[in-house]
Amino acid sequence: MNNDSTADGTDPATGPFDIRKAPLPDREIKRLYLDSLERYSNYTADLWEEWPEADHAGYFGNGISHGNEGIRANGATAFVHALLYKERKNLELTELSADELKRKAIAAIRYSAMTYVTGDYPTVDGSKWGADGWHHRQTSLWASTVGLAAWLIWDELTVETRESVEAMMAAEASEFVEKNPYSGLEYDTMAEENAWGTTSPALAANMFPDHEQSDAWREAALQHMMNSLSTAVDAKDDTVVDGRAVSEWIESHNIHPDYTLENHGFFHPDYASVAPMYLGDSSVFFGLASNPVPGAATHHVFDMWELLQNITTATGEWAYPSGLDWSLHSYENVSYLAWLATYFDDPVARTLESREIQYAAKRQRINDNGRFVGDSAPDDGSEGFYRDAVSARRIGFAYLHHKLWGADDDAVPYEDFARAMHGTTELTHVGVVIHRTPSKFASASWLHNVMGNVTPESQSHLNEPYVITPDQRTLIGRLTDSDDELAAEDYTVTLGDDGFATAAELREGNFDRYVAILSLPGSPVVQLERAVADEDDTLLRERGVPLAIENDELTGGKRTLFTETGERTVTAGDAPDRIELDGHWANVDDRLGMVVLDGSEMVYVGGRGYNRPGARKDMWYGSHSDATNVDASGTDVINRAAIVLPNVDHSDTKTVATAAESLQLPQNVVGIAFSDPGERQHIALANLGPDHETLTVEVDTGGDQQPVREVTAEIDGLMAAFATWQDGELVATSGNYDRQEQSLLVE
Repeated sequence: MNNDSTADGTDPATGPFDIRKAPLPDREIKRLYLDSLERYSNYTADLWEEWPEADHAGYFGNGISHGNEGIRANGATAFVHALLYKERKNLELTELSADELKRKAIAAIRYSAMTYVTGDYPTVDGSKWGADGWHHRQTSLWASTVGLAAWLIWDELTVETRESVEAMMAAEASEFVEKNPYSGLEYDTMAEENAWGTTSPALAANMFPDHEQSDAWREAALQHMMNSLSTAVDAKDDTVVDGRAVSEWIESHNIHPDYTLENHGFFHPDYASVAPMYLGDSSVFFGLASNPVPGAATHHVFDMWELLQNITTATGEWAYPSGLDWSLHSYENVSYLAWLATYFDDPVARTLESREIQYAAKRQRINDNGRFVGDSAPDDGSEGFYRDAVSARRIGFAYLHHKLWGADDDAVPYEDFARAMHGTTELTHVGVVIHRTPSKFASASWLHNVMGNVTPESQSHLNEPYVITPDQRTLIGRLTDSDDELAAEDYTVTLGDDGFATAAELREGNFDRYVAILSLPGSPVVQLERAVADEDDTLLRERGVPLAIENDELTGGKRTLFTETGERTVTAGDAPDRIELDGHWANVDDRLGMVVLDGSEMVYVGGRGYNRPGARKDMWYGSHSDATNVDASGTDVINRAAIVLPNVDHSDTKTVATAAESLQLPQNVVGIAFSDPGERQHIALANLGPDHETLTVEVDTGGDQQPVREVTAEIDGLMAAFATWQDGELVATSGNYDRQEQSLLVE
């Protein structure tokens, strides 16, 4: 399926979406934002509660003083109502609905301000909220959102309400005059916390410029801006920003030298974009006051953007090389992209933002109730209403970016951007290696959240872009019943001309596991694995080479499985618990193929309800076995090879499977030779053990003059390698290939 766009830039392919590839005009983007917010406001009508403790006050959600579904979600929804009321001339609102927007916005503002620590009332849970209370790191964000809602409709507020809002903002902003920025590098960056800390002082300084503390608030905002995306090098940088050397501003170290960061214990793209996104939010406050945006707000913002482009997909979302623990397809980086597209006039962000708001608006319509993530978000207080409120807030800020800065018509076609990103990238500080080709995004993660990722490129499938979800077991799987996280005891990475070869040693229960992931030119990604039991009578339950297949309303509600014996449809949420797939190859929807040699049974397990935040996933195992006892200590229990083929149809998958060959190698070495649909011939092998090996492999390169080539591999230690030929010519290798000697040096 290769879906070329029509003359107007739309994608004619059938699917749940209707996406225009070319960027929408600025006025259409703004209209999409407002329409989405209006639908959200309709959804929140059933979440509204009048508050009997004070006149003209109420709240959305549960109204409690802590947690994300209390003050945070209420403030975000108050902001949306205030923004819609302010922009009512751009919407087709009746006078009655406009008055209701205003009434609820004011009531929600009053509730939040009156229950802040400067107010006279506790929240419904009996406690006040504020900078010195629970969730103190985040209350700057909460207060600034409520304050912005008030600022947008300031003329509609009573004197009493204005005074209450000013007292709230002054107290919250003043906390950061005395508070030093946070610092954190490994596991839990403080970049986001410092970015939150910019919002209240930035808003207060611009909203109340005549206040005696205004200059101090501005200084505090700049201090936290500079310390959000802070690196070790900043401490020695004498570049002047806002009248002071960078080194004089810096009191923290929050991101690695390559601009990666860690949150929730792994490389987390959402937080890498959220931190600079909140700097953009604070920039909006300067813009609304017609004040220049300080240079501090842009500190390392573009460095982070250059990093994130390595993992940007055609939908505008991130690929997640180390997984995702928040909701998938929430499209919440839209305000970050909007800031880059408008204030910075970035043409790549312009293209991606236009797509992302189209997806967000369409998903909201698919949900059919005004929610953005909808029922797929866990409704347990961890996401639920709060997730939708966060989406709404960010869409509101995206609209304000466009209103303040506008967006010109310059944009980079995604094809040009993707072409520039083709190749390999190693993010050494977080243990991630990435390879991009016209067919795929492929990655391996060893340092945190041991997993692989194979995401089919979706530029030619914008109306049906989703195939896999970033599951934290992808390609690695399990050999036991344990769900404990795996850790790599050792790993190696070799970058090649057009791909990577990486191998790791893992310990799982009584098994020593050795796994290699190799991304080759074009489509193929190879997984090689060897496992040894170190005790007799060890229970083996193989769930090997797993791929998490998204199957929900965003994928059309079904998947088609192709195998050696035919095809079958898997309906979302209504699939058999276990589908045994005949043969050693299969394909999903002509978008993703898999070939497994020397494996166990190939199995597809259908998901029932939403079984990951934001989506429903089925699990496809390339090699699956029921629990058995292994009575062979010190011998191999797993020795297999798998080829994953993104954006390859079932016919070509079958062709690859027919010719693929496991190489006969010494015990520690696992290898495979095959041809891909692009008529390239590949050899991939790995030493999956500690011993030194020297071996000779005959490879059919397909050339007329030299159809068979002998390749000598000198292998010492844990390592993987590949070589690729086309028309008899060597076209790509891993970096440990000796071209002159025609040998793979795996050492």
